[in-house]
This record gives sequence, C-alpha cells and structure tokens, in this order.
Amino acid sequence: MISVQQVPHAMFNLSVVYMMYQPDHWCKIPFFNAEVFSQANSTSYSWDDVLNSHIAFPTVKNKQRDMDWHDQCHYYERNYVHLKNLPFSQASNYTTDGVAVVRCEQWEYDQSVMEKTVVTEWNRVCDNNWSRAHVHMSYSLGYLVGGLLGGFVSDRRGATGLRH
Repeated sequence: MISVQQVPHAMFNLSVVYMMYQPDHWCKIPFFNAEVFSQANSTSYSWDDVLNSHIAFPTVKNKQRDMDWHDQCHYYERNYVHLKNLPFSQASNYTTDGVAVVRCEQWEYDQSVMEKTVVTEWNRVCDNNWSRAHVHMSYSLGYLVGGLLGGFVSDRRGATGLRH
C-alpha cells in the first residue's frame, strides 16, 4: 500500500524529461521564416526545402543523426526578401562563398512532437544550452526543499490538526 503513494512522486520526477525536451530548431530569419512560408502562396518552395538545402543555413555534421544537417545557431546574411521570390532552382544555386554567417538572435522550433517546453519558452538552445542543467538543478532543489520542509511540518504538526 505504501508504494501506491509513490506513483505521483514518480510521475512528478519524470515530468522533467518532457519539460526539458529540446526539439529541432533553426534561426528565425526576418521576412524568411516558417511563418512567412506558411502564409505566402507566391513561393515555389516550402520551408522544408529551405531546411534541407543551403539557402539559409550552413551545413554542419549532426552527431546524433550521423548526417549533414542545417546549422541550428547560425544563418547566412543575405537579401532574403529577394531570395523568397525566386524559384527554388535559382535560390538553391546561390553560392555561399564569401557570404557572412550570422549568429541567431531568435529561433523557431519544430512543434510536431511538443508545442511548448522550458527550452522553447526560454530559448535554451545554442549559447544558452548550458542553462538547461541549471533549470534541472533548480527543479531538483525545489523538490528537495519541499520534501524536507514538508517532513519538518508534518513532524511538528502531526495529526493534531485532524483531531479538532
């Protein structure tokens, strides 16, 4: 019977796995992002085409997927208003030689698995990825303090409040 009361605690401890989920992400480029592509009917290609090509993002080796993947923290500095209006065949032929690479300021996230997590709400990616450990540590410290404080209060108060 004692083990039944531990089920909510186990669920609470496992919730951090879902809260800290880091989905696929990419730079949010002004005038050239997933939202613009979903609203525009004038483009001859999709946002998936952009992610799978070198139009906007440098290609890097992804160790988790063991394949080349779009850089999630940098993008090419280009005239994206003009590039968006070109057919995909022309846009994908633009050279990347001599094009400046810029660090992301904002990100977009793949919401096909989860819509919102701590990572997506607080942008805990790229240069801020280290802070995910601090979020988890804060969560664990709160759990520890709550357990100790709850134990102290229950030892002092006991069942006296239930007798009246």
